[in-house]
Amino acid sequence: MGKVPTLTPEQKRNADAASAFLGKSPREAAQEHPALAGPLATLGAYKAALDAQGIEQAQREQALTNMRQALADHILTGQYRSVQMQQMRFQPRSDASEATNEQSPL
Repeated sequence: MGKVPTLTPEQKRNADAASAFLGKSPREAAQEHPALAGPLATLGAYKAALDAQGIEQAQREQALTNMRQALADHILTGQYRSVQMQQMRFQPRSDASEATNEQSPL
């Protein structure tokens, strides 16, 4: 049998933060992991931008799910600051009802 990999303290902290980001309310997640303030603000701004664009609810929900997972992936790898420095846009596909997220550095 192979040896089970052990997480470093930083990897454990990032995994806990990503889990809190995905599974807890923004308030709870930020209280437990203050470093999540930036990613939570990014998600809130993205949601506001989607709402302002008047996009259908199903597309908004899919775009938010995609963004939430992308942010959690960044958090898992310890990239909290890079999340804050990205501009996120939503562009609906004309050929399908699913959303795509474009990310470009500021």
